[in-house]
Amino acid sequence: MEYLRKLDSLLKVEQEAGWKGKGAERWSNKDLDPVPREKRTWGMLSIISYWTSDQFSPASWSLGASLIAMGMTAREAIPITFVGFTLCGIIIAVNGKIGSLMHVSFPVLARASLGPWGSFPAIIVRCILSLLWLAIQTYLAGSMMAQLLGAIWPSYLRIENTLPIDLGLTTQQLGGFLLYWAIQTPVSCIPVHKMRHLFLVKAVLCPVGYSAICFWALAATKGDAPSLNGTFDGSLTAHGKAAAVFSGLNAIGGLYSTVQLNIPDFSRFSHSSKSIWWQIIIVPVTGTWPVACGVIATAAAQQLYGVEAWDAATLVSLWGHDSASRAARFFAAAMFLFSTLGVNISANSISFATDLTALLPRYLTILRSSIIAGILAIAINPWKVVNGSASFYNFLQSYSVILGPLACIIATDFYLVRKGRIDVRDLYDPAGPYKYTLGVHWRGYAAWIGALAPNLPGLAHAITPSLPNKGWEVYTFGWGVGCVLGVVLYYGICLVSPPTSSFVPEAVYEIDDDLLAPASRGDIATSDGDTDLEKKQSGTGEVVAVV
Repeated sequence: MEYLRKLDSLLKVEQEAGWKGKGAERWSNKDLDPVPREKRTWGMLSIISYWTSDQFSPASWSLGASLIAMGMTAREAIPITFVGFTLCGIIIAVNGKIGSLMHVSFPVLARASLGPWGSFPAIIVRCILSLLWLAIQTYLAGSMMAQLLGAIWPSYLRIENTLPIDLGLTTQQLGGFLLYWAIQTPVSCIPVHKMRHLFLVKAVLCPVGYSAICFWALAATKGDAPSLNGTFDGSLTAHGKAAAVFSGLNAIGGLYSTVQLNIPDFSRFSHSSKSIWWQIIIVPVTGTWPVACGVIATAAAQQLYGVEAWDAATLVSLWGHDSASRAARFFAAAMFLFSTLGVNISANSISFATDLTALLPRYLTILRSSIIAGILAIAINPWKVVNGSASFYNFLQSYSVILGPLACIIATDFYLVRKGRIDVRDLYDPAGPYKYTLGVHWRGYAAWIGALAPNLPGLAHAITPSLPNKGWEVYTFGWGVGCVLGVVLYYGICLVSPPTSSFVPEAVYEIDDDLLAPASRGDIATSDGDTDLEKKQSGTGEVVAVV
């Protein structure tokens, strides 16, 4: 027992002074507590850099290619992409605003709408999905790394495969995977408030690289590729065209359903909450740009090589082996690898680390959890996931119907049900007003399950194609349906049965400096002068934000 006590003392995370108390270590540590003022370093430029970094990724490139596969041409795919990202931008801005006001992450915010213990299933779902996609994207980046190495040393692409065929992984891919993993894992351990520098560099380099490939595609085809001109596939009926449009919107919303949920993990580092609303404009612009590049380059590959290059690695591999082509392959591969690095950290690694920290705050921090993420990214053998069960991979691509409603429930709880009145201190108190019944908020779960239910038949068919496809009409736009139902059901339930025991008279977002980070006791305007809410000082010394 003495050994276990020493081990516990060694592994235990140092607790912030203000949050010590009975049960505090179950709900709080320095990475879960509201961000102290000196670490709120993100401004408008950081927000733009973050989204440019996140959206200029191979996933966005492949999204454009998938829209072409649905029978669209550039004339339809690009406007549909803009509309889809505008819808995403609204949800992202709404939830990001909450994080920028309260300076807490998604796992902590979820305690208000789902309960302290009720938040755990939601955290676990997102944690698992983030880890799996971290591993999958790292594996896929290994193929791009192999192309980069082949551009430097052509003999690398001729290395004999010594691995078993049924492994689903070649020696070349394994070498690329391990090298990329060795670069990505240390970078993912950079503190989040300092990550903006990485995003800024990527925000400058990646748009240039994507645009260069786009211009090459236009020049090589003289802008006359079949997929660039004309309209929908003529064989599609009106019903088929509508299904393609909604499927496209669903793919766009689904691609960023994780970010719609985890945006508070980053916006909590903002020094001004006003800049968050600009995401409604930023997200569709920085999202449509790389997708348009992918659409145009895919169309060019079809015409020039007769190959459907649905992913960036396939496109790069089509280029020749002369000196000029090798140079192009090197710079393109390096750019795509850098873009993968940024998005894998922002959308997957940090999300997983934040969630895992929330599950075990006594022993884990975001740094420790990031290291665990790197280890597990290899341990789960992502090549088996990609090349193994199609049903499991289809499920991973359908997670938007699970996460979309949850993001909207959290927003509805904050804006419509509570009118912004949340006491941040109570989010760390399991016996406080958000304890509900045994720590679970039944209203949140009723709305979540109700929003998911119409999509279950379509989800079941996507996982197991042999099952009847009865709900495909709803599932075609499952993300949008789930989001709307999440808002309507949660708000409706709370109108009929208000969670009055969890209501507080005033919103407390800033805490006295004896309890949390250094903060002025009166005017707590942000460093650039923005004040979104009326602020006042309570009689007990806490700084209170009144909505």
